[in-house]
Amino acid sequence: MAKTEALVWHALDFSAAKLDSLPQTVVLTGHDPYLFDMAVKGVLRCLTGDAADLIPPERLYGKEIAWSDLSAELAAGSLFSQGTSQPVLLTEAAPFISKYRAELESWVANPTSDNTLILLTDTWQANTKLYKLVQQHGAQVQCDLPTTSAKSKATDSKRINKWIVDTAKDGYQLKLGSDAASLLWDFSHDSFGMVDTSLAKLSLLFPAGSSITAQDIRTHVGGWKAESTWQAIDMALDGHGQQALQTLYPIFHAGEHPLSVMGQMSWALRRYAVAYDHYNQARLAGGKPEIKQSLLAAGFREWGSEVDRAGARLKRLGRRRLDALHRWLLDIDLALKNTHSDETNGRVLIERLILQLAE
Repeated sequence: MAKTEALVWHALDFSAAKLDSLPQTVVLTGHDPYLFDMAVKGVLRCLTGDAADLIPPERLYGKEIAWSDLSAELAAGSLFSQGTSQPVLLTEAAPFISKYRAELESWVANPTSDNTLILLTDTWQANTKLYKLVQQHGAQVQCDLPTTSAKSKATDSKRINKWIVDTAKDGYQLKLGSDAASLLWDFSHDSFGMVDTSLAKLSLLFPAGSSITAQDIRTHVGGWKAESTWQAIDMALDGHGQQALQTLYPIFHAGEHPLSVMGQMSWALRRYAVAYDHYNQARLAGGKPEIKQSLLAAGFREWGSEVDRAGARLKRLGRRRLDALHRWLLDIDLALKNTHSDETNGRVLIERLILQLAE
């Protein structure tokens, strides 16, 4: 395959890419097992087409082999390959890369057989000669959470939502709206594998073609913990801070991690922040916005008095707290993943947020 530019994909994009061929070195980098598995399947489909299930890759482990072992596999043909490129899969490749960097550089620049080397590694440094050679002669697939840009650490939520909606439709014949997809992601602890498992569960509960709502996600994926979290949020927004904390305590005692609880809280509270932003944008544009229309635009439902209750809570929060809400949610999310990853410290952050909302 002639190279004219660096071939770099994210696993979410690579799985849907229609490729006729690949270079003879493909590096899969990251930490997410589900994305690794999805990317490996995509590589094998590209290399072997309809025979992907009939031509299993030679699977080696970086901690267990020497260069001579890998070199022998790369030089060998498969009994099943019938003259096509044989994929050789090296997992946990980081220590192998460090030890045999020169040999890998030579292979990437000048492969000595028609077989394809697939490296799976959680460490991939951009300032190395090997990295630059792979950019020139090979391909890379990123298997971590997608970000909004190459230099950003912010998770690309829109991209994840689109993948969830597409996977539900193409893999399980279910229809998910953006709000349901977003809630499902919040319930899944940043795990694509958990999303897929939840979609599989929903496909057993609902007939093909069903439209899955956020309420369906709360009921069948979140369970009683999700319902209790939502009740606690409503209590806090109504000014009942102590009742809200008492509702949350059984969730923590049941072993739910603060990061999971905060994911559910964030989804609910973001709707208020979005409604407030929508209202402000319309006001600054010279219009005469109605709170109800802004709440509907943010995903609140008109039936069941939900939008009326939300309107009262939005007014109670007031401009000061609504201006700060996006920042509060972002700061807590970052703290729970870093300085406050300990469960006790994480609970303190959530309890503080509850009291801020209720005061």
